[in-house]
Amino acid sequence: LQHPDLSAALYQNGCVRYAAGDHDGAVTAWNEAIQLFHELGEEHGIADCLRSLARARFASGAVGEALVYATQARAIYE
Repeated sequence: LQHPDLSAALYQNGCVRYAAGDHDGAVTAWNEAIQLFHELGEEHGIADCLRSLARARFASGAVGEALVYATQARAIYE
């Protein structure tokens, strides 16, 4: 198993990268965080990453893909 702090750090790294305009780097960090959160069984962390991916894809104009991510996140949050 991975250390929980690493998955949280990857999520935050994605947020910082996204805010700095490095959208590809953010997506990479969030996808890596999802893998670690999955290994840890941290559903809320997965949902947070999916929500961020949805926001990023929507901002880039990929509305359909954003909807898929948002729907997955919502299902976990519920």
